[in-house]
Amino acid sequence: MNATTPREGASKGILAVTLREIESELPNGLHDAKITAISRDFDAESVDVHLKVLVGLPEDEPARRSEFRQGLLRFKGAKIVIVEEPDVESPFASAGSVNFVLTEDKAGSIADELLKKLQGEYHTYTFFVQEWFSNLRIAATGLEFTWD
Repeated sequence: MNATTPREGASKGILAVTLREIESELPNGLHDAKITAISRDFDAESVDVHLKVLVGLPEDEPARRSEFRQGLLRFKGAKIVIVEEPDVESPFASAGSVNFVLTEDKAGSIADELLKKLQGEYHTYTFFVQEWFSNLRIAATGLEFTWD
């Protein structure tokens, strides 16, 4: 996928890879992306994080530099999902999409006692939600990204 593909109506091709690989395929990675919705499917063991992804580039014409496109980040095999309460001093009560920083954690973001109960290999991810001053943590077996 090249940097212009996301804006030109590329197919919904699924990238089922690591977070680093997904970010390397997006024009700006997940920099300046925003969460618009989160849903958990207990039967399918998945968490869907709906995003607005910045696809405009600094060298684009001014009208396109701030262009966003809808995408879906799906965590497969999600057994643990923890949403921390917002910090009382944060602007959590304001409506609208939220900014975040997403990391794939080495260890420690989810209690070892919980992770030891899981079968197989799990990866742990943390969204730091900037407007909440708090975290969303997920333990999952896989990760996919698709364009809406």
